[in-house]
Order: sequence, then structure tokens, then C-alpha cells
Amino acid sequence: MQAHGKVEIGGVTVKVEIASDPAEMAKGLSGRESLGENRGMLFVFAEPDQTAFWMKDMKFPLDIIWIQGDEIVDIAANLPPLAGDYVSTYSPRVPANYVLEVNAGFTAEHGVKVGDKVKIKF
Repeated sequence: MQAHGKVEIGGVTVKVEIASDPAEMAKGLSGRESLGENRGMLFVFAEPDQTAFWMKDMKFPLDIIWIQGDEIVDIAANLPPLAGDYVSTYSPRVPANYVLEVNAGFTAEHGVKVGDKVKIKF
């Protein structure tokens, strides 16, 4: 069973599923039809890295938020689901030890930006 937690970001609490092992990380949110409001997936890395993410087998658009410690270090907003066989990858500009995937438009709706502080609760 997958672990759950909460991320406080942009004045909102996002309920997250936690992906911390390679199988969970590889699958991510792929294959799902949707993601509930203020829901997300938090990827937890043992060491900060510039890990690339892709939209393979995604059925809805996402915002990807990279977090180092308790601070947002990069954001990729409104990433479209995969169109055909073309696979884009998205990497942060600087290393991060957490990656939060939420519904596209979340960062704009809540005014989330690089430099904002985040609280993560497992």
C-alpha cells in the first residue's frame, strides 16, 4: 500500500500519495483518468538531483513543482499529456530532493512561485 502525506503550499494543503521506491516513481500518475482537487503525488529522493520527468501514458495535464528542502526551486506549469509518440522530458534548473505533481493550473490558481516555502508532512 502506498504511503500518504500532506504538502502545505500556496496557502493550501495538498493531500499526496508518496512515491519513494523505483517502481512507484516509474509509474507515477500514468494511466489515471484524473487527479482530485488539491491532490497530488510527491516523489521523495534520498539525495538532491536534477531528475527528469516525462508525461508518458498521462491522460491529463500537470504542474510539476521541484522542491529542495522546504523551498520551491523550479516549476514546470501546464504540461500537456503525451501526444502520439513524442515524449518530452522536464528537468529542474537546480537539484531537488522532492517533486510534487499536481493538476495543471494549480500553481497559477494559488500564486505558487519559485522561492516559496513548503511544509511536507509524512
